[in-house]
Amino acid sequence: HKRLEAELGAHEPAIQSVLDTGKKLSDDNTIGQEEIQQRLAQFVDH
Repeated sequence: HKRLEAELGAHEPAIQSVLDTGKKLSDDNTIGQEEIQQRLAQFVDH
């Protein structure tokens, strides 16, 4: 269990970077905005 927590913690910066980039794309573009938001939601759910 501790190994899994360590693994998830190690990936946290990369995950946050993906979420931040997706949010920026969504905020900066009207084309594809809904799809970007849907994909971010799917990413967070999994």
